Amino acid sequence: MHVNDYNNVTANNTLEFSGWNHGSIDTTDRFTFDVPANYGYEICVEHDEVQYYNSGYTVWMLLDLYGSDSNPLPLNTIATPYYGNQVTCYDIAVQNGYYGGDINMIGVRNWGGAFTSNDGTDYNVTIEFYSLDADGDGWYDSMEDLCGTDPNDNMSVPQDTDADGICDLLDMDTDGDGVIDSEDAFPEDANESSDGDGDGIGDNADTDLDNDGWSNVDEELCTTNPLDGSDFPSDFDNDTVCDYLDSDDDNDGIPDDDDRFPLNASEWADHDMDGIGDNADLDDDNDMFDDLLEIDCLSNPYDVTSIPTDLDLDGICDPMDADVDGDGYDDVDDAFPVDPNEWSDFDGDGIGDNADTDDDNDLVLDVDDAFPYDPYETIDTDGDGVGDNADLNDDGDAWTDAEEFACGSDGLDADSVPDDYDSDGLCDKVDTDDDGDGTPDVDDAFPYDATENSDFDGDGVGDYSDVDDDGDGWLDSEEPNCGTDPMDPFSVPADNDRDHQCDLIDGDDDNDGTIDVDDDFPMDPNEQNDLDGDGIGDNTDNDDDGDG
Repeated sequence: MHVNDYNNVTANNTLEFSGWNHGSIDTTDRFTFDVPANYGYEICVEHDEVQYYNSGYTVWMLLDLYGSDSNPLPLNTIATPYYGNQVTCYDIAVQNGYYGGDINMIGVRNWGGAFTSNDGTDYNVTIEFYSLDADGDGWYDSMEDLCGTDPNDNMSVPQDTDADGICDLLDMDTDGDGVIDSEDAFPEDANESSDGDGDGIGDNADTDLDNDGWSNVDEELCTTNPLDGSDFPSDFDNDTVCDYLDSDDDNDGIPDDDDRFPLNASEWADHDMDGIGDNADLDDDNDMFDDLLEIDCLSNPYDVTSIPTDLDLDGICDPMDADVDGDGYDDVDDAFPVDPNEWSDFDGDGIGDNADTDDDNDLVLDVDDAFPYDPYETIDTDGDGVGDNADLNDDGDAWTDAEEFACGSDGLDADSVPDDYDSDGLCDKVDTDDDGDGTPDVDDAFPYDATENSDFDGDGVGDYSDVDDDGDGWLDSEEPNCGTDPMDPFSVPADNDRDHQCDLIDGDDDNDGTIDVDDDFPMDPNEQNDLDGDGIGDNTDNDDDGDG
């Protein structure tokens, strides 16, 4: 007999039913019943409550456990002699594992002892279901016990770094990278497992595998071994560019190909080829004029043909002349004291303002420079008179440059503005509640719909719009009238005749055309009347009036 066809699980998750009295002992009754998914159960059997206090009146009650088709149990038999009113119980989940989400079967037998006349006895069966995940956090209580978390606290869940369903406490490979923790230098990093140089950086990410201060790429380019800390590039000037690649080994600013002294940072030229570097040579051009004198006279100490001059031919040696070029500006005030055509240099770049096409030396020609005398500004994108470097909103689109950068739009294009779904002035990229419904996006099943934020049954329809929130086939408006929970897919109305009118409000539960109040068998569509009241419907009863 399938018990659920005749009995429903009570509000406290208990299924109770009675067996039959047999004319003789050792007769097996078999019952099947539904076990909810993720539930275990304890089953108890007791006899008819007759007190057999004398041990001679022994009654044995045997409970056979079969499990389910998908997960059969080896036949387990629990037997208890009853001298008084005792109860035989067995917790199947504790003893044998998981049997939920399936139909299980049990058998009940009874044996009689002395003075029982070998008669059978009545009995009752009670099955109490309990959740295997008491706190509903997705981890079975037995696993939480092993993992050291509280099975009754849904905020206390096992840590599972690689999300493989095995908590880290029990997982041999915490990060799931295929290398067991005992051999993994980074047991919680799936991207790393070894660290050849022991620097705390995994080899996959380490740019310097031998920890010699030179990157792997640089060592390969410099022809040294990136895996040998004792083999590293030479670097004369310590500029982090190896000599093999360095075009200026002494870092004096002169390429080695042009440097007379490539390994002497204080010398690079020998103008007169006398073997003495120009910095140390007192007469670099060997023209018999001391370099200091030539410098004072503004002649070129590196040019044998250059000797002190009198540019303006005023009879005063130029070094002594207050206005060497004779342009009317004293040399102390003349940016170009030897050029009669120039005297000022706004940007100090050595080109007189008369000839300079970029007066502020910001690398933008004056003709193209919105601020030709401001070296810090060249462009005014929105034409507001404030240069883009100082302007906090270059394109004038109501979003600051910093906001546009953070939001991923173009701060120099007024047509490129950040997305702001809820128009709260906070762009979607950084807004934690894009639709402004008060529910953070991470908790919002519909982050771009201000009218919805949850979807209990995961059917893609928000709970505010969904007429069946738990997806159990019964409308939210129907379930309260039927005494079930519209937010619990396991709480569904009883409907004996499957006419989608729950038994609680169905006037004819077996749909046989006879209303329940007039039907002696309201749950049996094949019977309506029992004339003689013997418990057998008239359609089946061979003696309807019970007159023998």
